[in-house]
Amino acid sequence: MMKLIFYKKIDGTKPAGEFIKTLTTDMKAKVVRDIDLLEKYGFDLGMPYVKKMQGKKYEKLYELRSKFSTSISRIFYFFETKDGIVVLSGYLKKDSKIDKRELERALEYMKDYLERSKMK
Repeated sequence: MMKLIFYKKIDGTKPAGEFIKTLTTDMKAKVVRDIDLLEKYGFDLGMPYVKKMQGKKYEKLYELRSKFSTSISRIFYFFETKDGIVVLSGYLKKDSKIDKRELERALEYMKDYLERSKMK
């Protein structure tokens, strides 16, 4: 079983947690179930649940893919260690392409997390 860490911004908010709170009851249940699968299977969880982001810049980022009815959500995360996952942020997908702003935001959160964890 992997250890899950929800990224916390300087102001104390957790973007992924805040996103999950906005979801409908059914979608929230699906996302929580998929996060449980990620926690249980880690690196071994593959498609259709998980996709590694493409491009050198994003090589450490992954997306957890959840779908309920017509709603599609994505939660970005990365593996901090061989047994630790940092859950960064999420969004509802509105078209077939990934939202670059959301991807960039997740990248910034990852950089911030890694930078601040060095200071500890």
